[in-house]
Amino acid sequence: MKAKFIIAASLLAAASFPAFAQTEPMTDGRYMAASRCVAYAQLAQLQGDGFDISPLAQAVDDARPNYMAEQRADSEASDIRRAGRRAGDNAGAIQILRERRDEACAGFVSNGTLQAAAPAPAPAS
Repeated sequence: MKAKFIIAASLLAAASFPAFAQTEPMTDGRYMAASRCVAYAQLAQLQGDGFDISPLAQAVDDARPNYMAEQRADSEASDIRRAGRRAGDNAGAIQILRERRDEACAGFVSNGTLQAAAPAPAPAS
């Protein structure tokens, strides 16, 4: 719930920023963080969540990290995909993946790099 609030608040703050405007090379640390966000967002179970990761995914593809950073990011992305396969359709496991995705992507949402759909309103009781 807290992560959804952070994402929603970040969306309001980021509304005036362009979808992605990278003017300088991506640092290795930022590359690894972006790769992590993209890997979580690309999990099949999270595809319906309304994230437009295409600008961030393109930035990751265009980045020129050092060899070690690229290898670590690739290894981490493999681990994330493996976790997605293990989760299957287990609602609890998918929620954990969603929370990890929200945490990994929060910085990119807050600075306007990543666009996420506003969360759907809770049903009235």
